[in-house]
Order: sequence, then C-alpha cells, then structure tokens
Amino acid sequence: MFKFTRKVYKWAEYTYIMKRKLVKQGDVTLMASLPATWIKSQGLKNKDEVIISEQGDELIIRSVMKNSKINLKVKNNEEHNLSWMIRSAYLKGFSEITLNFEKTPKLKELNNIVNFFTGLEIVENNGEVIKIKNFVQDDTSQLENLIVKQFQIIKVMLDQIKKNWQKIDLENLYSTRMMTYRLRDHCLRMSRSTAENFENYSFLWELQNIANKIYYLASDISKCDIKKSKLIPELEKTFERAYNAYLKKEVNFSNENLKSYHKELKRLSSNNIRKLFSKEDPLLAFHYGSIMTDLSIICNRIIHLSK
Repeated sequence: MFKFTRKVYKWAEYTYIMKRKLVKQGDVTLMASLPATWIKSQGLKNKDEVIISEQGDELIIRSVMKNSKINLKVKNNEEHNLSWMIRSAYLKGFSEITLNFEKTPKLKELNNIVNFFTGLEIVENNGEVIKIKNFVQDDTSQLENLIVKQFQIIKVMLDQIKKNWQKIDLENLYSTRMMTYRLRDHCLRMSRSTAENFENYSFLWELQNIANKIYYLASDISKCDIKKSKLIPELEKTFERAYNAYLKKEVNFSNENLKSYHKELKRLSSNNIRKLFSKEDPLLAFHYGSIMTDLSIICNRIIHLSK
C-alpha cells in the first residue's frame, strides 16, 4: 500500500489512501504508478526525484520540493516577526520565498536574518518586494552528522563554563549558542522528509533549549559572582551520557542511560531539593534543575530514536 500526500491548501495537508497494481519489470523489480493529480500538485516532471521512506509496512513518498515557492505578505517589519516568517517558510522546505512588504524594509536587518539560515540568499530587491532563494540541496544523509555536531557544540559550552567560570567570555558563548540555532533549523528543514520527522523535531527543539539554558547559566555565573560548584561537572557527565546514548542509539543502552539519569535526578525530588538549595547558590541550583529537566526529555527522545 502506498500513502500519497497531496497539498490542497497553503497551510493544510490531506492524506488519501489508494490502491495501485504492481507491474513486474525485470527479474525482481515491481513498479507502481503515481497519481496524476499528486504529480501535478507537486510540480513534478520526468526524471525528477522523490523521497521514499519506510514506516513499518508502509512506504511514504514525498516530493523534494526543489521548485516550491511561497509568497508572504509582511505587515510588520520588526526583526523578530521577519525572522519567524522566514524561518517558518525555511523549515517547510520552500526553495523560493517572496516577501511583499507594506513598508520598505531595512536591508541590513533583513540581510542579517537571511544570512542566519544555511543556504538562503537575497536574489532580487525591488524595494517592497524581495525574493529569497535557497542554494543548498537538502542532503538527509548528513542529518546525523549535524545533530552530533550540535551535541559537540553544547559540550564545548559546558566546558567553557567549567574552565573559565568567572572569566567566561559571554560574547563568544553567545556566538556559539547562535551556531546551535543555525544547526537546529538546518536539521529541522532536512528532517521534514524523514520517517523520524516527529521524533527529530521535538528532540532538536529540546537540544536547543539546553544550549539556551547553558548560556543563561553562564550569564548569571558571570554577573552574580556565583562560587564554583561541583554541579557543573556533574551536569557535564550527565550530558556526556546522553550524548553517548545518542551515538549508539541502542535501546538497551538508552534505557540504562535513563536509569542513571534518574539517580542523578533524585537530588531534585521534594525531599532533597531543600538540601540542594541550602548547600548551593539558589540561582545555580535553579539553573541546574532546569537543565536536568530538559535532559530528562532528551533521554526519553533518544529511547524513541533507538533501535
């Protein structure tokens, strides 16, 4: 059985299940035709590529969306609003984004936003109409490597806190944090066509949350004169175990990692939390608890991604 997804409206998708007869071609190959309406809606032609992924006894067929375009009306030129509009189109896999402004935007601000996303460039500027194109092909074979790189960057952030403590270079750490955003969005764009789309989506957002909270932790350590603590090396070890569990993605190993994590989490239980706050700087203890909570979600997501 084939599962064909056809776009009907701009922001909604409907799924149609239909039967197709298999036709033998050669000794072992079986062929099936694709619906003409779906081919037309995706703008596909002879020799174009499609993405095929397995989900149990189903095959999921998706178009690469290499020629997909979207037109967006921009009423609010604020940087935050523009960033989210472009990000939304980028994550959906559009290769060409046309922005129709009510007021001429500041080109420097828009360039900064566009340059943040891997592969995007402004190709046309007609004042109030600006066209953006993606020039990097989405290579899903590199998805794993990019997620591993994101883990490694977060490890570097933790290491900088441990080594430098009250001499933390916040500007440099902020730049490192923004690298994780760029990687996350690139990974989310690529993972939209994989069988593990939902698992990767929630996993990547949580991984980014950890990077954010590590930066906030570093900022408070630097500004509030917090004394050095053993909580950071312990946090580093817990993150390292999660990283190793992701590298292996073996379900038994991932389950053991979760058990080890729960032992660490005992200090955040209702019986022990007062002791932690009495022994440690309350602000540091708060950050520790917040990051450990996100690591709990990461550990559980890794189990879902494991085999």
